[in-house]
Amino acid sequence: MKLIKTAFLFLILITNSYLCNAFEVLEGEITEILGPDDMGLDPLNTIIAVDSYGNGDSIVNGVEFYTDRDGLGAQTAGEGMVEKDGVSISTNATNFIDNWSNGGGGPAFTGADAESVANLSEIMRDIRWSAAPSPISIDIAGLDSGSIYNLKLLFNEGADRNRGWDIAVNDELVVDNITSEGGDGFWTPENSFVYSGDFTATNDGTILVTLQNDIGGAAQTAADGNPILQGIVLSSTAPKEDDDEDGLPDAWEEALVDNLEDLDGNASGPGPGPGTGDFDGDGLTDLDEYEETKTDPTNKDMDEDGLLDGVETNTGTYVSATSTGTDPKKADTDGDGLLDGVETNTGKVVDNDDTGTDPNVADTDDDGHKDGREIDKGTDPSDPLDFPAFPGELAYMIVQGTAGNQNYTGALGMDFIVEEPIRILELGAFDSGANGIKRPITVTMWERNDQGTTDFADDSGEEILGEVQFTEENDGELRDAHRMIGLENDVILESGAYTIIASGYGVGEPNGNVGTPNMSVSNNQAITFVGGSRFGDDALAWPTLIDGGPVNRYAAGTFSFEVVSDDEDNDGIPDFWEEKYGVDDPEADPDNDGLTNLEEYELRTKPDNEDTDSDGLEDGNEITAGLNPLLKDSDNDGLDDAQEIAQGTNPIKSDTDNDGIPDGDDLDPLDPTVTIDSGTKVLVGKVMTFTGPDDLNFEPSTAVIAVDVYGNADSTINGVQFFSDRAGLGDNVTDEGVVEKDGVIIRTTSTHQIDNWSNGGVGPAFVGADAGSVSNLSEVMRDIRWSAAPSPIDIEMEGLIAGGLYEIQLLFNEGADRNRGWDIAVNDELAVDNITSEGLQDVHTWTPSSAAAYVANFTATENGTLNVTMQNDIGGEAQVAADGNPILQGIVVHLAVPPAPFEITDISVSEGIPTITFNSIPGSVYAVDSFEYNEEDQTYFWVELDDGLESNGTETSYTDEFVDRDLKVNLYRVRKIE
Repeated sequence: MKLIKTAFLFLILITNSYLCNAFEVLEGEITEILGPDDMGLDPLNTIIAVDSYGNGDSIVNGVEFYTDRDGLGAQTAGEGMVEKDGVSISTNATNFIDNWSNGGGGPAFTGADAESVANLSEIMRDIRWSAAPSPISIDIAGLDSGSIYNLKLLFNEGADRNRGWDIAVNDELVVDNITSEGGDGFWTPENSFVYSGDFTATNDGTILVTLQNDIGGAAQTAADGNPILQGIVLSSTAPKEDDDEDGLPDAWEEALVDNLEDLDGNASGPGPGPGTGDFDGDGLTDLDEYEETKTDPTNKDMDEDGLLDGVETNTGTYVSATSTGTDPKKADTDGDGLLDGVETNTGKVVDNDDTGTDPNVADTDDDGHKDGREIDKGTDPSDPLDFPAFPGELAYMIVQGTAGNQNYTGALGMDFIVEEPIRILELGAFDSGANGIKRPITVTMWERNDQGTTDFADDSGEEILGEVQFTEENDGELRDAHRMIGLENDVILESGAYTIIASGYGVGEPNGNVGTPNMSVSNNQAITFVGGSRFGDDALAWPTLIDGGPVNRYAAGTFSFEVVSDDEDNDGIPDFWEEKYGVDDPEADPDNDGLTNLEEYELRTKPDNEDTDSDGLEDGNEITAGLNPLLKDSDNDGLDDAQEIAQGTNPIKSDTDNDGIPDGDDLDPLDPTVTIDSGTKVLVGKVMTFTGPDDLNFEPSTAVIAVDVYGNADSTINGVQFFSDRAGLGDNVTDEGVVEKDGVIIRTTSTHQIDNWSNGGVGPAFVGADAGSVSNLSEVMRDIRWSAAPSPIDIEMEGLIAGGLYEIQLLFNEGADRNRGWDIAVNDELAVDNITSEGLQDVHTWTPSSAAAYVANFTATENGTLNVTMQNDIGGEAQVAADGNPILQGIVVHLAVPPAPFEITDISVSEGIPTITFNSIPGSVYAVDSFEYNEEDQTYFWVELDDGLESNGTETSYTDEFVDRDLKVNLYRVRKIE
């Protein structure tokens, strides 16, 4: 393997000498890691592990790392020195930095054990480093002379930088021109790199490691020659002692049972009992518990959930009582509040010890309520129609599953007025996509001083009346698109002004702003939302900036409530409601809609309007039919309830024929078959036509990259620059069909291409506000890449943010009126079945002045990629068009959820001195304030510490050197100076 690597490098140096790639691994290997599971850590073989300049000792996958910072670790023997069991590691460097990597937050690792992931990220935050040509020297002593040891060196660059050096062990060069990105790797916020090699201890039991530029080999090629280091792991390569030859290390056996007889890797049970091979009788052999499950062979139920370890197969799928699919090291695998042992997956509740639920699914019946809550409330967790009643009514509603469209980390508030006293029962946080809260969110109920005016800008927050913290582990119950958590104390809002505020949204858990669909406010007469939507960059302070209306502007916080009102005649209808509508008799029906006044009050319909939601159906008839009299479109499919009844579709089912298309978009919502007459099936996103650039999303601030497929030159359309992917014709072309911009790469592969294809070679006759953009878009749509069926057009996108949500636009235009169609798949999942070059089959038609586009949002993989395939018959129904050759003229990629404009990313403390780190805008100036306390009048106030802090690029830090070090807690805020 080593010879192959050397030959490959030699060829590069000869045939591509302009690359100047002098990186070479002479001994050992370099590995990119995305978390602790990639490191191959073995606690039994590890001799000593060091967290270089770490903040404390920690454990990663069973291996304890000791900080070498003097005074902070149990094994520190001096600054830069760790000693354990006679073996010492001393690291000498000229410098060190706390909170170095990834903006001080450490790499965003992943792995099976969350605590190990967090600990390794912490280890990779801080560095020791030396200013070139000074080396980092690592002296390892106390080893057995002549023995072979495995050495791992851990390093992670603070950002994407060009830094490199050499590595020598015992004065022999082992790596020439390694870089902090692995030599030939690439830095990301999620990765790090490990150098690993096996080395023999010298006669005096030492190993000496040197990290320095230009030790030997080729001259330094990186711009920066300063070596950096975050961690060291020293392990024995000697086989684990196994005197009884049963496959179980002696040290493991002795640690558990203090002998080599009770546990037996050669026996296979049944147990329990010493020497049986299944000492604890859990159905797993002692050997399997060591090698496979990593469970305790002396404890038959390691997680104490009532199930033997042997039946918990950790597959995630319940097969039977002897193969539950659960995790033997986790008592509540699905996190629903029930022990795995009581979830028997029979579908029938017997009692609290036999719930009949699936232990691998938190909400077995998918009714929005976790199984544990249903058991607690006495409802059936296997029946989706039987679920606990939510307390009160929601003040602010959003349809479940709605996705946010903004990453704002500050405070978002919505003002409302209480006209009759109400009791607040729960506070809620918007859950984008209804997939669980992914960031810590704080929701507070504020009393608001409106200064007696309707000018919301001069309002102030008087007092926080209630507060709830939402976390990934404690995100409450899902109700519409919100997660709800009850208040511990009774909160009564008297008549007056109030604001519901939520903060903490951002990448991973976006909030919603104008444009988020399906948001509405309660029509209960006791409360009225007003047009004072407000925001503020400081997540902890009262938001003073006004966005204005509409009153349903933000998808953020909400609350549930009940009216606390006088009912003098004790008829079940509050006095204020009777006075408002001029009614008194609870059994009367003044609007003749089939509902009594009492029923209208309870349903929140209007007693003086027979059709409250104006959908053409009387309120009473809607109740009888199981519809919502407050919604024109009960199932949100684009058709009013009355329309659905008239045409025979189901008004409470968005897709009557189960063909994956909402009734409002379906060509025939009663026929699920797809034939030449039934059109295109859009599974994700939408297919549209456009007559010019103004019909498409060409927002420059969110555009990531745009490609003119086989174009003649780069051009700009409504502020978005399109780059030609034809080799030699564009500034950002790196190869034929390949465009790169700011680290994002789009690679388009097809079998053919045609210049001047569309509309007789002149392109479509578009229209639009900007003549230059109109002309440029027409030029983009002239030329095509295409593939002869069944060959595909493949589009590979790289360098995206892992887990980021992107809007993808694929643009195409037929050369004339032809019958051509294909399928589209994204990351191997069918997205559109039988799209045509004119758009939707049998709906859109070709014209010389229009074109078609496919637009949809997709999440980048953990590797930061998206792969699109355009090909006939990928899946779904058979090809219906006469021609199955896919064509393509343009690609546009947007951030579907724009990055937050501002966010405090870290507050760290070193020797009592805090440092605040925040996202910043290059060239901007910021002010930093501290929250101080006046003992004389017992008031709090903000003190400006610095009003001229210049940004250091996209991330800036401020150190409060004058802080009172006796403080246990302090608050800071950062403001952008306009």
